[in-house]
Amino acid sequence: MEFSVDPSQSVKSVAELHDKAIEFLSTAIEAAKAGDINRRWQATDQARGILLALRVSLDKENGGEIAANLERVYNFISVRLLDLDMKNDTKPADEAIDLLDPLRQSWHQLANEIDADPARLH
Repeated sequence: MEFSVDPSQSVKSVAELHDKAIEFLSTAIEAAKAGDINRRWQATDQARGILLALRVSLDKENGGEIAANLERVYNFISVRLLDLDMKNDTKPADEAIDLLDPLRQSWHQLANEIDADPARLH
């Protein structure tokens, strides 16, 4: 049995993962400010899980410098989020959102361009 992945769906999925990571980070910030440690931890853990998924999905063989840079960004954010959990400090989550939002916008832009011109993938 052969499976194929529609590259345009992959791009949309990556954009949506960035959306969800930012959503979880925003929830973690709200929870930290409210003193809800369990909710903060769950949201941070979900965001770290998404960052891990993004990191392992990178095509390092063909992605070159871009893939290497994305891996560094995702690793940096994951490590910084430890301060959110250990110190209840929201600054790392704010920084993570600041780093992820331009990436999210770029992935959505690429997905929209592929939707408008599917030949762009070839």
